[in-house]
Amino acid sequence: MGSDWHGHCILLYQRWIELRKIVKDCLVAVFWFSFIFLSKTGFSQSSVVTDMPTPRFGMCAVRIDNKAYFIGGTTGGAAQILQQGMQYVHQLTPTVTVDAFDFETMKWDTNVAPLLTPRIFADAVVVDDSIYVIGGLGPNGEALNTVEVYDRNKNSWHYTTPMLLARYGASAVVWEDQVFVLGGVQGNMKSLLSEVESYNPQHPQWEKRANLNVERAFHKSVGTKSGIYVFNGITTYGPLNIVEKYDPDKGSVVATVKVTHPRIFFSTVHEGDSVFIISGLSSDYSERQDVEFLNLGVEGEESDSDLRNVILDRPRLGAIAEKGEGNQIYLFGGVSSSYRSGTQPVPYVSSLTLTPVEEMNTNTLPGGYQLHQNYPNPFNPTTQIDFDVPLPGASVEIAIYNILGQKVANLLNGYLQGGHHSINFSGNMLPSGTYFYEMQSNGIRLVRKMVLLK
Repeated sequence: MGSDWHGHCILLYQRWIELRKIVKDCLVAVFWFSFIFLSKTGFSQSSVVTDMPTPRFGMCAVRIDNKAYFIGGTTGGAAQILQQGMQYVHQLTPTVTVDAFDFETMKWDTNVAPLLTPRIFADAVVVDDSIYVIGGLGPNGEALNTVEVYDRNKNSWHYTTPMLLARYGASAVVWEDQVFVLGGVQGNMKSLLSEVESYNPQHPQWEKRANLNVERAFHKSVGTKSGIYVFNGITTYGPLNIVEKYDPDKGSVVATVKVTHPRIFFSTVHEGDSVFIISGLSSDYSERQDVEFLNLGVEGEESDSDLRNVILDRPRLGAIAEKGEGNQIYLFGGVSSSYRSGTQPVPYVSSLTLTPVEEMNTNTLPGGYQLHQNYPNPFNPTTQIDFDVPLPGASVEIAIYNILGQKVANLLNGYLQGGHHSINFSGNMLPSGTYFYEMQSNGIRLVRKMVLLK
């Protein structure tokens, strides 16, 4: 009996060893399958950084050298409030917390002095190694016109000259040593702003500048050598897919670009002529998980494309995107209805590895499809649009949109033989202004701008 029991134990132990080996082999196989699959798609995503000390939504951020500062926002559940409607953003409770992440040590610094005023939906810029935090929504649900400045050497904040207008959901950008603040909300969601004002740190006063063409809030701005691009956001008609180029020297909007998707509460990463537009809420207020790429290039020849192989593991509304090493992008904070039903901001930091920009540029305009500039341009009231379809043919849709992204005319929707085609458009029933004509076919989207002058 004892011998049989002993033999049985040895057999069980051997089976246990075999089972452990099978499980280990399966885990290794899953790991390599995942690695190969992600490598082939040109995209990978993982949490490689310690969770945020204070996860937040609606914060602002700046980067100084290798250190990113995450400022203000709310630690409460924003996704649930957003699902009720934009008019409820005043119910969010702002925080004064400031954390910094060091990209060299990959560690968090939680010893940064807190803000003087709690604020959410503010924006921040860096001037002469100091951080300026501008406007936002205050602790009593009021729009702020105050501006705080952080002295890194003293680890302290102080106020400077307030803005001319109180606003939140605005964007701020430094252009030629001056701070520009564009758009935003002054009160409720019916009081959207197109106003622009600028601040000279050497003579600390705010100055009114020419307005944007479109009232907007919860957008992003990117400064380039030739001007400031103002991306997406929301207007009274809903989320926008219109990008305006603002020329501070001329004091006006000098160009407009139409991107694929309307978005608010999205993230951007700017590098050279390239801007990545990440996640956010769409036109029907559904959560987006995709990434869009806009090549600013030459004014009037900007090109936009979806990165179809880049899908986030979950949406990130109000997150902050920061550039890492190589083609790596990190996403910090934000909210998602899929994370604890949106009751808390997402704590973990995701890492995205994108296809190199130069590879994407070569694939922006697939061979055979061409959309030519209309002639004449400007026009009154008729113009001709030429385009090319690859052999043997394809279903093609061509439509006209106004500056708010609203469709005003359908010119074509059907199958065409491959080759060169022309179509005439009359703007007789439309007011003067800037319009976009868009060609779509087999997932390809090409857009050009035209001007109607009566």
